[in-house]
Amino acid sequence: MRDGFDRLTERQKDCLRLKYGQHETKAIAAKLSISPDMVTQHLKRARQHLGVSRSSEAARLFAEHEGLSPSHPVVSPPTELNETPEMGNLASSAIEPDETIIVQEVLVPYTAQQPMEQRSLGWPVPTARRPTNTLSRVEMLGWALLIAFMAVSLLGAMRGLLH
Repeated sequence: MRDGFDRLTERQKDCLRLKYGQHETKAIAAKLSISPDMVTQHLKRARQHLGVSRSSEAARLFAEHEGLSPSHPVVSPPTELNETPEMGNLASSAIEPDETIIVQEVLVPYTAQQPMEQRSLGWPVPTARRPTNTLSRVEMLGWALLIAFMAVSLLGAMRGLLH
Protein backbone atom coordinates (compact mmCIF):
# COMPACT_ATOMS: atom_id res chain seq x y z
CA MET A 1 0.00 0.00 0.00
CA ARG A 2 2.85 2.41 0.83
CA ASP A 3 4.12 1.92 -2.72
CA GLY A 4 0.69 2.97 -4.04
CA PHE A 5 0.94 6.33 -2.25
CA ASP A 6 4.43 6.88 -3.65
CA ARG A 7 3.19 6.32 -7.21
CA LEU A 8 0.48 9.00 -7.03
CA THR A 9 1.15 12.09 -9.14
CA GLU A 10 0.69 15.58 -7.70
CA ARG A 11 -2.46 16.08 -9.79
CA GLN A 12 -3.91 12.79 -8.52
CA LYS A 13 -3.15 13.90 -4.96
CA ASP A 14 -4.87 17.25 -5.60
CA CYS A 15 -7.95 15.45 -6.93
CA LEU A 16 -8.00 13.11 -3.91
CA ARG A 17 -7.71 16.01 -1.46
CA LEU A 18 -10.63 17.81 -3.09
CA LYS A 19 -12.66 14.60 -3.29
CA TYR A 20 -12.03 14.10 0.45
CA GLY A 21 -13.40 17.61 0.96
CA GLN A 22 -16.73 16.43 -0.52
CA HIS A 23 -16.25 18.20 -3.88
CA GLU A 24 -17.97 16.85 -6.96
CA THR A 25 -16.07 16.11 -10.17
CA LYS A 26 -17.13 19.36 -11.88
CA ALA A 27 -16.11 21.44 -8.85
CA ILE A 28 -12.72 19.70 -8.72
CA ALA A 29 -12.26 20.36 -12.44
CA ALA A 30 -13.08 24.04 -12.00
CA LYS A 31 -10.69 24.44 -9.06
CA LEU A 32 -7.83 22.72 -10.89
CA SER A 33 -8.63 24.28 -14.31
CA ILE A 34 -8.91 20.90 -16.02
CA SER A 35 -11.82 19.07 -17.64
CA PRO A 36 -14.16 16.84 -15.63
CA ASP A 37 -12.99 13.92 -17.80
CA MET A 38 -9.39 14.53 -16.68
CA VAL A 39 -10.52 14.54 -13.03
CA THR A 40 -12.24 11.21 -13.63
CA GLN A 41 -9.05 9.81 -15.17
CA HIS A 42 -6.87 11.07 -12.30
CA LEU A 43 -9.23 9.55 -9.74
CA LYS A 44 -9.35 6.27 -11.70
CA ARG A 45 -5.54 6.02 -11.75
CA ALA A 46 -5.37 6.88 -8.04
CA ARG A 47 -7.89 4.10 -7.28
CA GLN A 48 -5.75 1.67 -9.27
CA HIS A 49 -2.58 2.70 -7.40
CA LEU A 50 -4.31 2.33 -4.03
CA GLY A 51 -6.16 -0.87 -4.93
CA VAL A 52 -9.69 0.32 -4.17
CA SER A 53 -12.84 0.49 -6.26
CA ARG A 54 -14.36 3.79 -5.08
CA SER A 55 -12.90 7.28 -5.30
CA SER A 56 -14.28 8.20 -1.89
CA GLU A 57 -12.40 5.24 -0.38
CA ALA A 58 -9.19 6.27 -2.15
CA ALA A 59 -9.66 9.84 -0.88
CA ARG A 60 -10.20 8.59 2.68
CA LEU A 61 -7.09 6.37 2.55
CA PHE A 62 -4.99 9.21 1.13
CA ALA A 63 -6.30 11.63 3.77
CA GLU A 64 -5.35 9.18 6.52
CA HIS A 65 -1.93 8.73 4.92
CA GLU A 66 -1.39 12.52 4.86
CA GLY A 67 -2.86 13.00 8.33
CA LEU A 68 -5.68 15.24 7.12
CA SER A 69 -8.52 15.85 9.54
CA PRO A 70 -12.18 15.97 8.54
CA SER A 71 -13.13 19.44 7.39
CA HIS A 72 -16.27 19.96 9.49
CA PRO A 73 -16.78 17.48 12.32
CA VAL A 74 -20.01 17.76 14.24
CA VAL A 75 -19.61 17.43 17.99
CA SER A 76 -22.45 15.88 19.93
CA PRO A 77 -22.75 14.61 23.49
CA PRO A 78 -22.36 10.88 24.10
CA THR A 79 -25.55 8.87 24.12
CA GLU A 80 -25.24 7.84 27.77
CA LEU A 81 -25.92 11.44 28.90
CA ASN A 82 -29.69 11.61 29.09
CA GLU A 83 -30.14 14.73 31.21
CA THR A 84 -29.34 18.25 30.15
CA PRO A 85 -29.14 20.99 32.79
CA GLU A 86 -31.86 23.61 32.96
CA MET A 87 -30.83 27.14 32.01
CA GLY A 88 -31.48 28.44 35.54
CA ASN A 89 -29.71 25.46 37.10
CA LEU A 90 -26.30 25.78 35.40
CA ALA A 91 -24.42 26.79 38.56
CA SER A 92 -25.53 23.69 40.45
CA SER A 93 -24.49 21.38 37.58
CA ALA A 94 -20.90 22.58 37.40
CA ILE A 95 -18.38 19.91 36.39
CA GLU A 96 -16.03 18.78 39.10
CA PRO A 97 -12.28 18.87 38.23
CA ASP A 98 -11.92 15.08 38.51
CA GLU A 99 -14.86 14.27 36.21
CA THR A 100 -14.23 13.05 32.67
CA ILE A 101 -16.33 14.32 29.81
CA ILE A 102 -16.68 12.16 26.72
CA VAL A 103 -17.23 13.94 23.42
CA GLN A 104 -18.08 11.97 20.30
CA GLU A 105 -17.25 13.30 16.83
CA VAL A 106 -19.55 12.38 14.00
CA LEU A 107 -18.79 13.08 10.35
CA VAL A 108 -21.81 14.33 8.47
CA PRO A 109 -21.72 14.78 4.70
CA TYR A 110 -22.89 18.17 3.56
CA THR A 111 -23.29 20.19 0.43
CA ALA A 112 -22.80 23.93 0.51
CA GLN A 113 -25.34 25.95 -1.39
CA GLN A 114 -23.58 28.26 -3.80
CA PRO A 115 -25.36 31.41 -4.93
CA MET A 116 -26.69 31.18 -8.45
CA GLU A 117 -24.30 33.00 -10.70
CA GLN A 118 -25.03 34.32 -14.14
CA ARG A 119 -22.99 32.24 -16.54
CA SER A 120 -22.63 33.44 -20.07
CA LEU A 121 -22.21 31.07 -22.96
CA GLY A 122 -18.52 30.24 -23.30
CA TRP A 123 -16.63 30.45 -26.55
CA PRO A 124 -15.86 27.17 -28.33
CA VAL A 125 -12.20 28.18 -28.61
CA PRO A 126 -9.57 28.69 -25.88
CA THR A 127 -9.36 32.20 -24.45
CA ALA A 128 -7.09 33.86 -21.90
CA ARG A 129 -9.70 33.40 -19.14
CA ARG A 130 -10.60 29.83 -20.17
CA PRO A 131 -7.51 28.06 -21.61
CA THR A 132 -9.15 24.62 -21.54
CA ASN A 133 -12.48 23.46 -22.88
CA THR A 134 -14.98 23.59 -20.02
CA LEU A 135 -18.12 23.64 -22.12
CA SER A 136 -20.87 21.21 -21.24
CA ARG A 137 -22.21 18.82 -23.86
CA VAL A 138 -25.32 20.98 -24.27
CA GLU A 139 -23.17 24.07 -24.89
CA MET A 140 -21.04 22.19 -27.42
CA LEU A 141 -24.18 21.01 -29.23
CA GLY A 142 -25.53 24.59 -29.20
CA TRP A 143 -22.35 25.90 -30.80
CA ALA A 144 -22.38 23.14 -33.43
CA LEU A 145 -25.99 23.95 -34.34
CA LEU A 146 -25.28 27.69 -34.44
CA ILE A 147 -22.26 27.24 -36.71
CA ALA A 148 -24.23 24.89 -39.00
CA PHE A 149 -27.13 27.36 -39.19
CA MET A 150 -24.78 30.24 -39.98
CA ALA A 151 -23.01 28.20 -42.71
CA VAL A 152 -26.31 27.26 -44.36
CA SER A 153 -27.51 30.88 -44.18
CA LEU A 154 -24.27 32.17 -45.68
CA LEU A 155 -24.40 29.61 -48.51
CA GLY A 156 -28.01 30.56 -49.22
CA ALA A 157 -27.13 34.24 -49.36
CA MET A 158 -24.18 33.60 -51.67
CA ARG A 159 -26.34 31.44 -53.92
CA GLY A 160 -28.93 34.26 -54.11
CA LEU A 161 -26.25 36.77 -55.12
CA LEU A 162 -24.93 34.54 -57.89
CA HIS A 163 -28.36 34.07 -59.51
